[in-house]
Amino acid sequence: MEFKKYRATRKNVELLRKALNELGHTTYEDYSLDLPYPTKHNINRMQLEHFQHEFWSDMYNNEINYKMQELEKDL
Repeated sequence: MEFKKYRATRKNVELLRKALNELGHTTYEDYSLDLPYPTKHNINRMQLEHFQHEFWSDMYNNEINYKMQELEKDL
């Protein structure tokens, strides 16, 4: 499968979220708070804009990109 560059549209951001869920990446650690340990958050509860800023660069991971392409074919 060839790498595909996606534009950051609402549909593609939701596609990224679905791909991450199917690959088992459902939580992330927030290091921005001034706490001794990072706090874990569920990516499904994040607002779309915050999710896009945090995870859009993950789209350049080959595994995630290929999963997005598979899910896009099913739509």
